[in-house]
Amino acid sequence: MKRVQRLGALIAVAVMITGCAIPLVGGDAATAARHTYLLEWAADKPATLSPKATQSLLIAPTRARPPYSGSDMLYMSSEHELNAFAYHRWADSPAHMLEPLLILSAENSGLFKLVVPAGNQVLTDLRLDTWMLHLRQVFTSGECHLEFAIRVELNDVATARPLGARLFSYREPCDQASPQGGMRAANRIVGRFLQELQTALAQMLRR
Repeated sequence: MKRVQRLGALIAVAVMITGCAIPLVGGDAATAARHTYLLEWAADKPATLSPKATQSLLIAPTRARPPYSGSDMLYMSSEHELNAFAYHRWADSPAHMLEPLLILSAENSGLFKLVVPAGNQVLTDLRLDTWMLHLRQVFTSGECHLEFAIRVELNDVATARPLGARLFSYREPCDQASPQGGMRAANRIVGRFLQELQTALAQMLRR
């Protein structure tokens, strides 16, 4: 009888340990809570509007190729194999969450007299097109990092002529090998990207 009780206790401990580990990559719907995360940016103080800021800018919707077009939080633990956390998701698709941040970055740059979102009926001088290539957390032996790549192109609306294009690519270490660690790394990357985008747009306008 005592042997059966000890065996039952060991099984209960093993189940409890497994349950604690499940939320990292998904797990039992009865025990694992769903978590949602935001891409956010604490913008710096807006720059003074430049006297040369005479043009208006449209921020076109950010496009993303599958499987990065949805709200799944994606990760890789082996080469060429992409998976999604079962109980950890973005609040919206990262591409969609980037759009208001792109508007804020352009407004804070001081480079444009007016910045408008897609769907606005205002006729603008310029358009910013963006393509998110990937956003994924990578687990390798003894390391965890986040990879993010996005291409931007500034276009003259009247002539359909590109004024400049640039690929931004980042690899940021995670402070924790978990979805939460990936979220924090993603937000650090997005902050760097939006700051560097302002410099890139200034260079494109000078051309």
